[in-house]
Amino acid sequence: MEIKIKTRYISREFFLNFLFAIGITIFIFSLDAVFQIIEVLVKGTFYPTVVFYLFLLTLLSSFLYIVPLAFLYASSSLFSRLTLERETLIFASSGINPYQLMRILIVFAVIGSIILMFFNFFLIPEMSYKRREMVYRLQFKNPLSLLHAKQKLRIYPELQSILRI
Repeated sequence: MEIKIKTRYISREFFLNFLFAIGITIFIFSLDAVFQIIEVLVKGTFYPTVVFYLFLLTLLSSFLYIVPLAFLYASSSLFSRLTLERETLIFASSGINPYQLMRILIVFAVIGSIILMFFNFFLIPEMSYKRREMVYRLQFKNPLSLLHAKQKLRIYPELQSILRI
């Protein structure tokens, strides 16, 4: 009974910190993209659904960085709080091995690593292909909104052959 209560306590504290860290890192990773999306939507350059799908694909591909950062934050936050409130000392003096505290975290880390491996080998290439395909088929709602005052234009060789310049 003692081990179940301790494991539940540690895992609850860890998962709360982990979910908080996931939310914060998603916000940080998507902040720049949100401002660019707002600019594109205000100008009316692209259709909103296409921009939304590109944003989701880009955000999902950044989960390779978000999950390990959140795990690092959650584990360091958990053990610093346990140390600050001297709970690790209480566990040690009551005869509980400190490595038993990390057992649930090690299981979670192994499961997370397997999921991220699957994500990296199977889902990321597919999302990258879909994003590239979507960019190639991207239709402009208002192509003139891409031009700015005093902006130099570069004519690419592909466009030269099309425009016959």
